[in-house]
Amino acid sequence: MAKAKKADTSVQSWRKKKWIPIFSEKVFENSQLGETPIDDGEKAVGKLTKVNMMSVSGDMKKQHLHLVYRIHTYKEGKLYALPIGYEISKAYLKRIVRRGRDRIDYSFSVKTKDEKVVDLKCTIITRNLTYKSVKSIMKKAFEYETKELAAKSEFYKFFIEVTNYRFHNRIKAMLSKVYPLRQIEIKSLRINEKKDINSIKNPPFRGLKRLQEKYKKIKEGEIVRPPRRPQRDDRRERRPDNRDNRNRR
Repeated sequence: MAKAKKADTSVQSWRKKKWIPIFSEKVFENSQLGETPIDDGEKAVGKLTKVNMMSVSGDMKKQHLHLVYRIHTYKEGKLYALPIGYEISKAYLKRIVRRGRDRIDYSFSVKTKDEKVVDLKCTIITRNLTYKSVKSIMKKAFEYETKELAAKSEFYKFFIEVTNYRFHNRIKAMLSKVYPLRQIEIKSLRINEKKDINSIKNPPFRGLKRLQEKYKKIKEGEIVRPPRRPQRDDRRERRPDNRDNRNRR
């Protein structure tokens, strides 16, 4: 009899719950993320939810991205959530890494213009195998440039730049001057509310200024490639003469 009572109470509590829709704000605004069964919407405030970016944006190329939202308000029978980060599926990373290439994993934190601390986990994939000294230069350049770009923009603007891969293309074009790169991926991006914003600093990196100037000149078309060396046809003419001399001997 006791088991029957427990079953009845669980069924009754489930009947009290309602499916409440969740909507996105700031990024993909007014798009529905999903629904959650709950008896009181205020209880869902503060909870996290994951959504595949393909279902929100409609882009098939973004199905490897999983957006992380935090519900912050309940209003008029609807829940509203703000993005706090995203993650990349492990299967996608395994697919892009191949033999004969170096994979550089690197993690650091940046601060945005609206004083939010963001943790980043990045992966740099080269076209060929390279040296440790080259890897260390790319790590420093990547961290310095990322911190500079994040400090100039608010979090949601920085979030959109990363998810749309505009940020990746800009960094890749600059780091390719150090060594040819195959791909750059940010494995995860998440707001860190516990870390002190004053602890994040961006030390100067002298080598990056030369890369920035070189990249700007290449982009603007100021650098002119040196003319090709003229082909030396004299060698081709000498070869048959030497063979003839050998035959005479």
